[in-house]
Amino acid sequence: MKKTLQFLAAAAVLTGMGISCADLDDIRNRMDELDGRITALETVTTNLNGNIEAIQALYQGSTINSVTESNGVWTIVLSNGDELTLTQGSIGVGNPPVMSVDKDGYWMVDYDGAGGDSPSYIMNEENKVKATGTDGKTPQIGVDADGYWTVSYDGGTTPSRINGTDGQPVKAIPDGGIQDPYFADVRLDGGQFKVTLRSGEELVVPVISDFLCSIEADGMQQFSSAQSKTYTVNIKGVKSTIITAPAGWTAVLSEPVQEKAILTVTAPTLVKSAIADSRSDVSILAFSDQNLATIAKLSVSLSDAPVVINPAASVTAGTATENTLSYAIVLSDADAWKYIHAKKGETAPDAEKIMTDGTDGTGSSLTIEGLDASTTYVLYVLPVNGEKTGNVASAENTTLKRLVTSYYALYEAGETITIDGISLSKSVNGAATLMGADGNITTNGIYFLKEGVTATYTGTGAINSLAVIGDKDGVRSTFKTTDNIFLKLRANIDVQYLIFDNVIFDHTGASQYAMTVNNANEQFQNIIFNNCEIKPNASKNVIYISDDTRSIKNLSLIGCDYKVTYAVPFLANSSKASAHDTYTVKNCIFYGDGATAFSFHRGNAASYENIVFTNNTLVNVPAMDNVFFNCGTITQGTVTKNLLYMGSDKTITSDQSILNSAKTPITGGNIADNICYTGQTKSFTAIYGGSEKWFEGVTEITKLTEDPFTGGTFDLTNGQFIPGAAYATYGATR
Repeated sequence: MKKTLQFLAAAAVLTGMGISCADLDDIRNRMDELDGRITALETVTTNLNGNIEAIQALYQGSTINSVTESNGVWTIVLSNGDELTLTQGSIGVGNPPVMSVDKDGYWMVDYDGAGGDSPSYIMNEENKVKATGTDGKTPQIGVDADGYWTVSYDGGTTPSRINGTDGQPVKAIPDGGIQDPYFADVRLDGGQFKVTLRSGEELVVPVISDFLCSIEADGMQQFSSAQSKTYTVNIKGVKSTIITAPAGWTAVLSEPVQEKAILTVTAPTLVKSAIADSRSDVSILAFSDQNLATIAKLSVSLSDAPVVINPAASVTAGTATENTLSYAIVLSDADAWKYIHAKKGETAPDAEKIMTDGTDGTGSSLTIEGLDASTTYVLYVLPVNGEKTGNVASAENTTLKRLVTSYYALYEAGETITIDGISLSKSVNGAATLMGADGNITTNGIYFLKEGVTATYTGTGAINSLAVIGDKDGVRSTFKTTDNIFLKLRANIDVQYLIFDNVIFDHTGASQYAMTVNNANEQFQNIIFNNCEIKPNASKNVIYISDDTRSIKNLSLIGCDYKVTYAVPFLANSSKASAHDTYTVKNCIFYGDGATAFSFHRGNAASYENIVFTNNTLVNVPAMDNVFFNCGTITQGTVTKNLLYMGSDKTITSDQSILNSAKTPITGGNIADNICYTGQTKSFTAIYGGSEKWFEGVTEITKLTEDPFTGGTFDLTNGQFIPGAAYATYGATR
């Protein structure tokens, strides 16, 4: 670059004007022409001032974060977040002022149309005007009432005319036509922004997209005595920072989290305000790894007005692992905060509960440890300033799915494997069996099935502690039942469990029920199907209860897939008055042909203390006897966030109900926020018998008029059903 940088500062050429003895129409035409020239001149002036500001910022060593162009207008975002506009548009010829910066950093101007050899200095009274350094000034070009070019160094408050080489003021509206651009060339060339001036000089500035330090705030920030405010600072590629504040003020910048840091600014107290700066800048000088620098500024002003405190907070989800979640917290008018972290779906705490039961937060970030994998949580934050609190802010975050290549290896290494609340470990449950090839299971134990392996149950003895687990996460191995054999469940030890996890439970080829509670006068504790594909039998139930005194304490289907191919209930209780405790169906997908019926429980003499049916998707599945859980007595019922669907090309002749408590009404629970779609008159209802069977707080299933899978996935072949964005929180979530 030469010692002197020159660029076109301003020009506008509009046709000269005179009024003769013309008729009124001619006068009006000329007046319209003048208005058009003035409008054009205003546009030119705006563009050239933007260009001056941009070129001066780049000339002074500013670094660029990004550059974009649209229709000849370049938008430049500096590394401190400031945005500049440079216009490569047509201007006029004639006597356009061409401004320059000499080798010592002073503004110059000449009028030979190309930034010629004899520029003169721009003067402010008797002094040359600096363009660079801390005392550099940005000229603002304008036009006075008489149509002469003016320049101002105080934002247009005190403009003065610009003189040409003859020492006379220069007209802004000379004769001529609009033809030349502001600059000879402007372009983005790889990682460099290049501006070629009309004089041939070229200004080259690197564009560094991974270096940014910008404060999210606009305009002057007003503070009362001793007031603290926080601001989000976007941080990228910053190695170190230096923070400066006016006398009496304090400013502290936190460590960045997810490329965001918190700047906390505190104004001086009224006692100090006499010696404090009442209007100035808080600055962040940031350095990159390449030793580039940028300065982000926050303009602050101190007022003696009474302090109005409005505590506020915002929460942003940060990084996630299998067991930890991070958040960034930004406070405003708050000197403290409290929080509660809970699983999504649990009751959201209000400000009073957080104040009473919440945990004190510190700093501007938070990491929660010891969480469940593949689980969505919500952080609730309450901002506090003394005795005053603000509104609760919140953000969701989800832990990552744990990718396990061998559950058997974890078990052998001493790790506890927990499946729906049942913990299995080598120290407690003893040695496990790893099946690396197809084979038989004949007795109790913990069995891990390698990928592709099929285990067939051929035992005849009592089953009270059997777990069958697919060894590789995300790949279901197979467990089969066979002819004339069923699992005889016996409650003859203290802790009983039958667990199937990450397997295909294949009951298709058997001639017997898959399992039954086999001894009188006992209740089997835990039957769990977790992340299983269940293939039903043509005529036999998965579970059969044959006596009034036989029952199940906890039965769970979680994250399972079930294609309804035969009209058989999952659990048949016949006419027996068995007393079960809890039946949970959660995050499962059931789908069929729209004609084959299915039920989870059949037998309206049996009772349940609690039925939990939440976040399930049922597609083209009618209910046997028009009820999915057909029971004698249900004490508590939880039915939430389910999506029930029957294609409009299918036919259901009666409303299909989730629960039926035939003997006594359901007395409590949470039955609300479910949706259904049938495309026909008949629908899905929460409780058989309608509102006469409701308890206080029951909300009927919402019948949609639009297909909830529009915009999502509807795949009957592979059993994949993902609702559109409007209904993303309903049904199974995987």
